[in-house]
Amino acid sequence: MKKPFDTLTEAELVALTSEGLRWYIDRACAENGIQLLPDAAPTKPSQTPIAPDGFVYQVAGLSFRTHDDAIAVRDFIRERGRVKLDYGHGDYNHKVIKPLDDDDEVVTTKAAFTETYSASIIDVKAEQKATSEAYALAREQYEEIVEKRTTIANGIMASYNSAIRYEKDRQALRHEYTRYLVLAEGDPVIAANFLKSAKPGSVTLLPELYTREVELGRDNARTRWQANHVEQTVGA
Repeated sequence: MKKPFDTLTEAELVALTSEGLRWYIDRACAENGIQLLPDAAPTKPSQTPIAPDGFVYQVAGLSFRTHDDAIAVRDFIRERGRVKLDYGHGDYNHKVIKPLDDDDEVVTTKAAFTETYSASIIDVKAEQKATSEAYALAREQYEEIVEKRTTIANGIMASYNSAIRYEKDRQALRHEYTRYLVLAEGDPVIAANFLKSAKPGSVTLLPELYTREVELGRDNARTRWQANHVEQTVGA
């Protein structure tokens, strides 16, 4: 049975794999009533837009079935001296009568569905709408789970990253200690005191260097170090 996350030591945290981290995140989500993340995010449905089967021709705010009818109305309007109202002197109430330019009345073409075709695709449109709404709901639920899960994951990853930094600091201090050990000619107490003077935080990060056992084994440790040092020097 796995230990509770908040009881893991720094060494145990550092040893966690990505799978182990995921397990603790899932476990924390379960304990907090957060749904487990689905195996995959919802996939947006691929829908081919239904193209209109007809066109309308518009002029002066009016729509016509044929281009010729729209042209005829446009020409009729132009022949009747239609004008437009503009505003003068920056005053909304000061209206100025101006003639229409030829570009003011142009025929535009817009695609549209005929009644018959529109009625024939009603079921297809309804199905597409239902599919889109189902996707939108699934996506919303998925993002809600992700948001809640991210809060949980951030807390766990913060502890994990803190443990990583802690272990790196310990390794750096251990490296410093081995260098001081050379200067102390193998005496672990002197080397630890050198380290303590330079890095006071080492007492907290490497408490094993400052124990009573280290002091009691001081002579033996120094003898072993000096013997190894002599062997290495001779071998060189």
